[in-house]
Amino acid sequence: MDSNKEAGSGPSFWIPSGAVILSLLFSTWALQHEPFVNARPASFPSVVQTQVDARLWQDPFDALERYRELNKNDNKALSSDQCPGKPVYLGDSAIHHPKLENEGKFPEIMVALVPGSNYADEVELRRRIRYAVLAGLKSSHMVPDDESHISCWKPALSPSGPLLPFESFSADPFDPPVNSEGVTTENPQTYLFWLKEEELGNNPLARLDELRYLLSLYLEEHLQYSQWPRAQAPDPRVLKVIGPASSDVLRKMYREENELRPTEQGVPQQVEIYSPLATAEWTMLTRSNPTLTDDVKRKHPKTLQLLRTVSDDGTMAALLLDELMLRHVDPALGIRCARAPGVRPETGCPTSRWKRSNRVAIVAEWDSFYSRALIESFMSQVAERARPYPLSRDEKGDKPLMNPAERREAGQWMLNFGYLRGVDGRLPDKSAAPAKPPGTDDKQSAQKAPPETADGNGQLDYLRRLADHIASVDEAQRNAGEDGIGAIGIFGQDTYDKLLTLQALKSRMPTKVYFSTDLDARMLQQGQAAITRNLVLAAPYGLTLTRALQQDVPPFRESLQSSVYIAVLAALAPQPLATKRQMFDYARSSLLAPSIYEIGKSGFIPLASKLTDRQSKECSVGSVANKGDQLRAQDITALRCLQDPSPPAYLQASPKMPEWLGQAQSFFWAGALCIVLILLSLVLGWFHSDRSPEERRRNWVRRFPLLLHGAAALSAWVATLYWRVELLWLAGALVVLGMIGSHLNRRQLLTKPAEGKKNPDQEARDSEGRGVSWYVVVPTIVFILLLLKGYQDRVQLTDNGLGEPMFLFEGISSWPTVALRLLAALISLAALAWAWRKLNGNRRDIEAVYGLQPYTCVWLSKQRELWLGRSRSLPGKRRSVWRALGNALYGILLPFSRGENFDEKSHLSVKLTRARYLDRYTELADGREPKWMVLFWIEHRFAGSFVARLIRVLLMTWIFLVVTSVIYVLVPIEDLPVRGNAEGIWLWSWILPTVCFQLLVFLVIDANLLLRRFIRQLSQDYLIWPRAVRKQWAKLPIPATHCCLDDYLDLSLIAKRTSAVNRLIYAPTLVMLVLIASRSTLFDNWPAPVASTIILLINAAMLLASAFLLRRSAEAARRTALDRIDRLLLEGIDTRQGEAVRMKNVQEKMPVEEAELLQVQAAAERETFIVLRDRMKALKTGAFSPYSEDPLLRAVLVSLTGLGSTVVIDALNFFNF
Repeated sequence: MDSNKEAGSGPSFWIPSGAVILSLLFSTWALQHEPFVNARPASFPSVVQTQVDARLWQDPFDALERYRELNKNDNKALSSDQCPGKPVYLGDSAIHHPKLENEGKFPEIMVALVPGSNYADEVELRRRIRYAVLAGLKSSHMVPDDESHISCWKPALSPSGPLLPFESFSADPFDPPVNSEGVTTENPQTYLFWLKEEELGNNPLARLDELRYLLSLYLEEHLQYSQWPRAQAPDPRVLKVIGPASSDVLRKMYREENELRPTEQGVPQQVEIYSPLATAEWTMLTRSNPTLTDDVKRKHPKTLQLLRTVSDDGTMAALLLDELMLRHVDPALGIRCARAPGVRPETGCPTSRWKRSNRVAIVAEWDSFYSRALIESFMSQVAERARPYPLSRDEKGDKPLMNPAERREAGQWMLNFGYLRGVDGRLPDKSAAPAKPPGTDDKQSAQKAPPETADGNGQLDYLRRLADHIASVDEAQRNAGEDGIGAIGIFGQDTYDKLLTLQALKSRMPTKVYFSTDLDARMLQQGQAAITRNLVLAAPYGLTLTRALQQDVPPFRESLQSSVYIAVLAALAPQPLATKRQMFDYARSSLLAPSIYEIGKSGFIPLASKLTDRQSKECSVGSVANKGDQLRAQDITALRCLQDPSPPAYLQASPKMPEWLGQAQSFFWAGALCIVLILLSLVLGWFHSDRSPEERRRNWVRRFPLLLHGAAALSAWVATLYWRVELLWLAGALVVLGMIGSHLNRRQLLTKPAEGKKNPDQEARDSEGRGVSWYVVVPTIVFILLLLKGYQDRVQLTDNGLGEPMFLFEGISSWPTVALRLLAALISLAALAWAWRKLNGNRRDIEAVYGLQPYTCVWLSKQRELWLGRSRSLPGKRRSVWRALGNALYGILLPFSRGENFDEKSHLSVKLTRARYLDRYTELADGREPKWMVLFWIEHRFAGSFVARLIRVLLMTWIFLVVTSVIYVLVPIEDLPVRGNAEGIWLWSWILPTVCFQLLVFLVIDANLLLRRFIRQLSQDYLIWPRAVRKQWAKLPIPATHCCLDDYLDLSLIAKRTSAVNRLIYAPTLVMLVLIASRSTLFDNWPAPVASTIILLINAAMLLASAFLLRRSAEAARRTALDRIDRLLLEGIDTRQGEAVRMKNVQEKMPVEEAELLQVQAAAERETFIVLRDRMKALKTGAFSPYSEDPLLRAVLVSLTGLGSTVVIDALNFFNF
């Protein structure tokens, strides 16, 4: 009853299941990181208290809302305008500081303006602003009085006023503030209030001045300010504002300033505004304001007390336009070149389709003042650069001039598209959502992603259609012969919207240059890095500042956090505001550090620009610079720059590397080793000379190879010691010379001393072994030396940072592509030399084995006499020369035709074929006409000579390049992702490997097709082999000229010749793989052009077709030979057909012994046929050896496809390939 047992109860179930379980356990234990063990217990339920729980990184308004939400069921639940517990007024002890009262110092009052909505992007912005503000206070040696809570304040005299969360800070007792001279100072207590900028309304200056007034009343009342001498205390009425958070509020401030300045009240002077986030240009902020007269400006000189610590949009636009010019996108040049011929400049305009100006598309949110102002600044910069001459300051005035005509021109080259903020359709929750564990969003992001439907709150379907629309506009312009869209800018305040827009556009147009503003760590998050890579960004600061400022603060999440951080330090600096203004002046200051970045695999990669050249190369603090690490951040005005200079845009070795390398070499006695090698080479050279006294002809050659290799080692050691690439070039040249000397030595050893002649067979076989050193080592040495030379000239190649950056795996550099293309060109050239030498050595080997060399020597001498006019036996010398020229051209250009044999009717051919001796072989030819083997070989050799093959390969390559250029016209290639003006390098890095690769491809194709014709001739005709071959086979029971033996010799010759041609296909395949790898996105944002893909497929198809036809011809020849010998065996025909009649006539008179002998001989002949047939069938060399049995191919298939390679190998075996 065993059949009733369950299938899974046997070992067949448990063994694989156990293996799976073990593999899972191993992967869980060895291949995964141990998760963090969080020892923090769960938070206890919150209770009602007078202060609000809040981390220092938490949004203060969100903390207040969470407090209300947690206590909403309490009877004393708070309304939206109430503070928790008892409201804290400034008159209470919350601001009472007895120590400061006794010292006559007053608390510093600061107000941070933040956005007020509850959308995710603005909540995150409030979080980041608070982090940066507190980091600035901490760097100024101010620590919070209560790290876990915040308080709130509501003015008692203004019941309808805003509710202000606030927190207090005091000097750090462990690390007190010091001035620039290192003297400890006592800073007053600082109170930081948080205010939503929407609460300011349309009169932000008046509301801030009112807030300052209320604070001043409470200060005078509770700190007894009126009793203190004014000379001993600063003005407590100064309110320092960090903000606003948007350009729209700053525009309202400028408008209010314009309204208040002519009045008696004037512009408030006790409100100092440090603006780190509003980036709109001053001209955009004041465009709608009426212009004040000079008389009003003179009577009322007091202006808005404003200091902007961030570069404006005009600077960002200029940076982006400069970067786009380096990436061959120049709308200003396009405008100038598109004007009327009378106005059009004569220089600088593109003259071919390969050089284009390219348009710029701007995709921005059109429901924010920031985006509209940034677009206007961008267009103004383009119009300014497109003018025939720059405007003077008087002509330009206070506002940039862009008349309607210039606006129309700029609109043709700057295509504007828009979207609404919140494209994902997500709205704020009614209540604060609890924090989710890490990884929850990543696991469920695909399931909870907003649907791309055409209804509801989500706007993602607009992005898809917008991307399709922009792509269609670009395609229409390019099809019309105009410049298409070369770059796409994405402008907006919401980073989430920008990422979604970038994803939609890049999925449709992946090869465009995408640019935006501001660095944000969300661009580098998992899931976004692949989308944002190669995104060009203009930012006022990086995520880190100079060491004197950043100190122990971690890198920020956003570049604007650095601006907020700097604004706080500037507000706390002791200098007056006028001095700070001069330090941050746009025209003269070098403190501001706007830069261009590109997102790579490791993050934001800074790139050089013209603007960064003005920045200081050294950051230090006045007199403290000589005191080592005592740099302080509280005196920001003493710094020469706010951000350290960017590292160079290329791989930079450590300056300690030469020293470390020298130490390592000294430890292992590298110098002594080089000297020992040189001495050994000298000793071995002389010793070899003494052992061979009879070979004194080239003793200097025998001594020198080892000496040259030793000198190369010495040169390489000195190069690494002094860090000089030139000495490495010298070492490489010495290695090559040493290899040449070794080659000459081997050639001399191949010569027989007694006869003074070369052994062709031995030389041909030895040439196969010498190929590795010449065709692998030499290209490798040259490639390494070229790489070292390129690294040595990296500053010039990268144009001092203004060209293409030189990195390896950052994904933003095209130099690895150039290196791989150079490698492909070297491999192609080496493969061409290797292929020719392999074919030539195989030819010499065949001529030596089959006795063809004497005949070919005679033919060559006769041809030489014919061309030199020395042949006396040829009548009509001129006519013979012209005929020989025609036959030569026919044999060179049309070697694959099926016409009559080469030079068959010429005098030399008749002399070689000796037709009168062929009649006696007719009876053994199996019905075919006997022909002389030498004739076919000479024809094949002439067609495969170096000159003939070179002419055909060059001609076919030229034709192929001309024909396939049509593909580049029909399917244009996108613009190359390269930076800078080194067009020549990129052009030749494409032309050189392409031409070399095509030469190699057509060399392989030519060899396959020429040999295929030769195989067809051998199979179809009955050939008489040279006398030396006939002597080798004379001892067989069958005649040496029998047709079956001819078939066997044909197949052996085919196997021997195809053994050299069969593996040539590996060389172009390797080059093709290198070329494909060179365009990998691992190096840069390389497109996958359809034209190049089609051309590579055509090359692959031609190579495979030629190899398949060669193998098919060889197999057809074998099948034909096997059919002939099978027919003879089946029909039982006596092989000696010439004696058949005689034996029949004398059969009755023949003795029994002779009859038995004849039967034995017939059996021996039949056995010979069987052996020949078995050998024919067992041939596994050359074209008869399938690719599936090649060890190299099998190893590559297994490494690439794993166990699935068996399927590929079975398929190759099935097709006998």
